[in-house]
Amino acid sequence: CSIGCLGSLGALVGDERSHVIVAGAGPVARLVAALLAPAGGATLVDTNAARARAAAAEGLAVVVGSFLDEEVLEEAGAATAGRLVAVTANPEVNLLAARIGAQRFGIPETLAALPPESSGAVEEMLKEFGGRLMFGRRIDTAQWDASLAAGEVSELTYAVAGPEAVRSVGGPVDTATTEIESLPIVIRRASGTEPFTDDGALEEEYSVLGIGRPLRARTLPTESTLLAD
Repeated sequence: CSIGCLGSLGALVGDERSHVIVAGAGPVARLVAALLAPAGGATLVDTNAARARAAAAEGLAVVVGSFLDEEVLEEAGAATAGRLVAVTANPEVNLLAARIGAQRFGIPETLAALPPESSGAVEEMLKEFGGRLMFGRRIDTAQWDASLAAGEVSELTYAVAGPEAVRSVGGPVDTATTEIESLPIVIRRASGTEPFTDDGALEEEYSVLGIGRPLRARTLPTESTLLAD
C-alpha cells in the first residue's frame, strides 16, 4: 500500500533522473528528504506505517513497504531516480538498499548511513558499487532519530570557512572545545544542493545545512520513542 504516491510519481514526469528516493521515514530520513528536495521531488520508503504517516503529515511522499522489494522501489520511482539515500537505523538494510538501487535500477548516486561500530570492510563494500558514506562520517541514526523526536536538536546553517576542518569534525565547531555535536546534511552552492558525504566537493563559502545537539543528548532511544513519530 502507499501514502502520497501519486504526488511523487507526478513529480517524475518530464524530469528524468532528478527524483530522490530515501530509504526510511524516521525523523532523520524525513529531514534529509526535505533538505535534498525542498520542492517535493523525493519519495520515502518505510515498512513502518506510523513513520509513514508522520512523513505524509509533513507533506512528504511516502511508499509503505520493504526497500528490498523491487516492486516497492518501482512504485517509489526508482527507474527514474537520480539519487538514493539510505538512512534507516539498520546498516545492513542501508547497504542492501544502496546496492539494489545502483545495480538493479542504475541509480547514478547512492548513499548510505553507517553506524560508528561498522568496519572498514563495510565501507569498502559500499564503495565497490559506487556508493558513498552519507553525512561524511559514521553516525548512530537511531540516536539522532531519538534526539529529533525529543526536540533536542537545533537547525544549523553556516558558510564553510575551512573545508578540511569541517570534513574532520563534521561541522563548523570542534566538539573538543564546545558542547555541541553537529550533523551536516546537505551542501548548498550556486549550482544546487547535494548531500554531505565523505568525498563530496567542499569549498570555502559553500553553505552547509544540518542539525546540532548538546553532547549530553546522546541517549539510547526506546522503541516507544521511535514509534511515537
